[in-house]
Order: sequence, then C-alpha cells, then structure tokens
Amino acid sequence: MAANGPAATAALYFTTLAGLVGGSLPLVLLLAWLIYVGMTYIVYEWSKNITSTYLWAVMQKKGFGSSYLSFVIGGWGYWYYYITGAAGFAILGIAAFISLIFPSFYQTHPWIWIPIAIAVAAEVWAVVYTGAKVSTTYNLIAGLIEVAFLLLTGLILVLMFIHKNTFLPFTPIPLGKDWPIILTTMIFAITTFGGMNQAVPLGEEAIDPKRTVPKALAWLAFLIGVPIIFNAYAQEIVYGVDNMFKYSQLPDPGIIIYGSVLGSIAAIIFAVLVIYAFDASAVGFLNSAVRAGYGIARDGILFPSWFTKPNKFKVPGKNVTASAIIVTGTAIASGLVWGPVMGSVFLLTSNGYFNFINHLLASIGLVNFKRKRGERVGAGLIAVVIALVLALGAAIVLSAMAPPPLDYAGLTSLVWFIIGNIVYLVEKRRKPDNMKKFGEFTL
Repeated sequence: MAANGPAATAALYFTTLAGLVGGSLPLVLLLAWLIYVGMTYIVYEWSKNITSTYLWAVMQKKGFGSSYLSFVIGGWGYWYYYITGAAGFAILGIAAFISLIFPSFYQTHPWIWIPIAIAVAAEVWAVVYTGAKVSTTYNLIAGLIEVAFLLLTGLILVLMFIHKNTFLPFTPIPLGKDWPIILTTMIFAITTFGGMNQAVPLGEEAIDPKRTVPKALAWLAFLIGVPIIFNAYAQEIVYGVDNMFKYSQLPDPGIIIYGSVLGSIAAIIFAVLVIYAFDASAVGFLNSAVRAGYGIARDGILFPSWFTKPNKFKVPGKNVTASAIIVTGTAIASGLVWGPVMGSVFLLTSNGYFNFINHLLASIGLVNFKRKRGERVGAGLIAVVIALVLALGAAIVLSAMAPPPLDYAGLTSLVWFIIGNIVYLVEKRRKPDNMKKFGEFTL
C-alpha cells in the first residue's frame, strides 16, 4: 500500500490525467484499476505456489524454464523497476510536490529540490536499514491513514455537494465519447495503481507466506483502488464535470479544493499526508529493490556476496546503503536533465515497460505452469493475457509517438534491456552453473 502512496497518487496523477480526459477522469481510473486487478490476479495465483524475494525471476523460471527470461526480464528488469520507482515516484515526487506548494520560493531557489531529495533518501535509508518489521509497520500506518482520509473526506465532499452527484464521470460523455483518447490515457493511468504487488518481495519474511501474501494482494487491490477512484469522483463533483480541463491547470488542485471547501486545516492535513505518502512509497520501493538484489546476489549472479550479509537488524545493510545511493543518484540525474516534475514522469514511464512485460510473461508462464501440473486454465486467465498483450502493444506504439521525455523513456528501457542481455551473456560465461540455476529459489 505504501509503495503506491494513495494520497500522493491523488495529488500527482489526478492533475495529469484530468488534462487528458477532463470529466471522464473517474472512468479512466476505473478501467485502469480493472486492468491492474487482472495483473494482480496473476501475481495472486503465482504467490499461492511460490514465495521468494525475487518472485518475478522465479515466475519466469517456473513458467518458461528459461534462465534468460528469469534474469533479463524478472531479475534485471524488475530490479530496475524498483529502483526507478523509488527515484521517480517517491524521491522526485516529493521534490515536485513541494515546488508546486511553494512556487515563488522554488523560482528563486530552483536547486532546492536537490537537498530535499538527498534528505528524503537519507531518512528512507535509515528506516529500511533498521529492518523490515520497523519499515513495514511504518508503511502500514501511513497507508491506512491515507486510505481513511481519502475515503472520509471524499464522502464529506459528496454529501456536501449531493445535488451535483451524477454518473457522467463514469462515462465517456464528458469527453464527447472519444474512446481512442480514453483508452490511450488508460494505458498511462494503469501506473496509478503501481505498488499493489509490493507485498510479494517480503514473502520470505512473512509467516505462512503462501496463505498471507495472496490475502494481502486481494486486500491491497481493494484498499488502493476504491479510495483513489472515489476521491477522484468527489473532487470532480465539487469542481464540476465540465471544468476538469481547468482543474488540470491548477498547481495543486486537490489542496485548493480541500482548502476552499473543507478549510485550511483539511488542506494542510492533505498536504502533510501527500508528503508522508511519497516518503512511505520510497520505503516500500527501496524495500523491494533491496530484496530483489538480495535474491539475485544469493544466486551468485551480478551483485557481490555482501548484498546478502545481514547487519545487526538482520537486514542486508550494505545492500540497503548501495541501493539507496543508486536511487538517489538516479533521481538527481533525471531531475537535472528534465526537472523534478518531468524527471519523475520520465522514470515512471520508463519503468512501466518492465512492469507490463513481466506481468505479460508471468500470465503466459502461469498458463504453462498450470498445464504442466494438470490444472485447469480458466477463461479469466486467458482474458487477462489478451488484455495485457493489447496494453503492452499500445504502450509501445503510443510512446514512440509521444513528445519528450516520454519517447526517450521508451528508448531508455530498450537500452536497459540491451545492457541486461550483455550482462546475461557475460555472467553465463563466467558462472554457467549459477546462471543455469538462477531463479529457482523459493520457499
């Protein structure tokens, strides 16, 4: 839940999406959520059979029997997803949000986001370094507070403007029934619900993970999706279905709406929760990156052996430190090139490709896995595979047509994929036995 950061998602994504689809914002979010629920269903099914810190690598290995897919896509690719998620959504997210809250100060001190990013990264490092129990408790508290706030305030807004309630936001009518734009925007909106599967890398540290992790995934799908969609609807009812394109031009529309309707205290609480959400998201993503790196290093591939050595808190401390440094460097580099706002969008778009392709291959691999075990392959699973194929194809085509930095995001993912192939060939030659067994560890 924390990796998604519901309050931060509401602040960052609503503005961008409203600029694309206007009053059909809740419809796009609902469609994107349904797609992501399908993607989560795949992880749900896998998590009932396997548990590992680098679950995506294990999925590809179990599904296809391929060390190549296991390393390049599930290991190398998803480690990139976690690192860029922490850097793009969390670290740069805070920097971008603060710059929008204090625009005049940011204009006179345009470099201020850099020390903010470093300070946030240092605090996140300290939380993760102290161990999973501390950081996951921190995440749980943050997530539950955000969910409760979004639901409660959303309900208050809906009741205050009950005369304006309508089903129009859940239809294409506000956008003139322009389904191509709606479906195109839906592809980007899918990343709104990123983080729903972040309970998976902690499976090795959970009690009875093959029972608790699937339950956690099901609860996360509900606790993340419902508050975000409902709050988007509530804000739209207040601001006006026909005014949502204007909504997207506001610096912090959610804060402005809360301040004007619910008062300054509500706006301040919302702002604090947004910052808290970005911070908790960084903790969630860094936790996942550390554990993915741990799994790769445990198999004797790529990362040094000290990536697996525990500190006094029983977590791989040096791994945490190295990962935090990489995350910070990635955030600052992207921010310097594109600015904190577009730098965040660039990294999130780039890591989305590995998210999509891992879910796609995990879906196909699950079909293979079930058939090998003599289990029935349901129509629902086939439907999810088809939907993911279409979504991935659309994302690739649309990114090529997108303006900078979105087009460069796709190219960056391609470069990372090519480098992964080179690393795979080098490691396979250096450690053929290790690479052959890569991705096999599971509880």
